[in-house]
Formats: sequence, C-alpha cells, structure tokens
Amino acid sequence: MSDVTPRDLGPTKILDFVRLQMFTPAPNMQNVRSKLSFGFRDGNPRITVFTNDPNDTIAKGIIYAGLSPEMFEIFLTVFETVIRTKDEVKQAIDCYTSRYEDNKPTGERLLNSQVWVGKDANQLIWLSVTAENRPRIKFTFQVSEWHKIYHSDGTFITEAEGSRLAAMAHLNLLRQVYGHLLANYLLNPPPPVQRTPASNQAPARRASGFDSDTPAKEGGLMFDDDVPF
Repeated sequence: MSDVTPRDLGPTKILDFVRLQMFTPAPNMQNVRSKLSFGFRDGNPRITVFTNDPNDTIAKGIIYAGLSPEMFEIFLTVFETVIRTKDEVKQAIDCYTSRYEDNKPTGERLLNSQVWVGKDANQLIWLSVTAENRPRIKFTFQVSEWHKIYHSDGTFITEAEGSRLAAMAHLNLLRQVYGHLLANYLLNPPPPVQRTPASNQAPARRASGFDSDTPAKEGGLMFDDDVPF
C-alpha cells in the first residue's frame, strides 16, 4: 500500500478547465489565438473569453459571463436545443451586474455581457461571449485535428457532423464537471473571507462572480442590434 498522502490544496476559488478550452484566430493579430475558457469561481460557473486582440484594451482583453448554477443549467438547455435543431439559429442570454458607488449597490442593473450560442448555415455550432464595444469572436465546435471519425462505409464524417459531436461532447462534459464541482462546493464550502478595511469592497458582489470592472451597457440588446456573426 502506498504511504503517499494526498496534498491538501485547500478551498479552490477559481478553476479554469484547460481541457475544455476553445480557440480561434485572434482579430488583428497573426499567429495568435483567442481563447474561450469555462471556469468555476466561488460556487458559480463562468465563461471567459481572452480576446488577444491588440486593439481591445478594455479589461486587459477579457470578456466574461458569470452565471448562477441554475442559470448555467438553463444555458446548457439552450445549448442542447441549438445542437438538436436542424435550422440556422442563434440565441442569447443577457448577463447583468449591479452599479456600485462608494462600494455600495445603487440598485441599478447594467448589462455586463451576453452569451451567444448558435448554428450557422453550414450546420456548424458556435459559442461566443460579447460585450459592448468589444470584439465579436465566434468559437466553433470542431473535432480535434488529432482524430478522424469514420462512417460505417469508411467515409469521413462531414464537418457539420463533427461539429455536432464536439458540441454534444462539451455539453455532456460540462454537465458532469459542473455537477461534481457544485456538489463538492456545497458539501465542503470554503471558510468565510476575513475582510480588512483595505479589502472592504462589496464582498457579496465580489464573491458572486458577477462583478466587473468593464463598462457595461444599460438595458438588454434586442435582436435588432444583432451581433455581426
């Protein structure tokens, strides 16, 4: 029997799932990729885009959507609906934050970001997180370039079939991973944060995963203000 004792890493506040990241060529930059990452912050799912666009100087080129566990499951349900539809489609979820003044909520809601999921005319499934005056970057679900999948007759699956398989794989893995993390978080909550005067800034807002240093637009975007995907 091994006498190695697992190392206690303590409560994890932020996790990014490296194996579920998505990439696409970055705007205005050769040989550089934008990245979409799924994460978990203080009990709440989070989707983050690192634009790597040299012209995107807001918030260090980061766009994120913080979702409650319930809202994340709603996102996954919308995602699954898009995967299963045969039509070209796209749907959006608004993610709001509160305006704070002097570390106190004003009661005003601001649109922080939007989560978009869609299927294009070629039946390719994509995901994006957008914000006002930020790059619109579409991440397409694709089978790994290190693998090939065949039909029973020996022919390769189509790009559209591969996109559907990759999207379903992400959907199933996200449900399993987040379900496990949330259950573990509820059974083993982290200790309360000990605040000092220097860090006394809206702890509930900071812990929720919905706060933002990024300017946010008032009100939701209507589909008439559609993103140019």
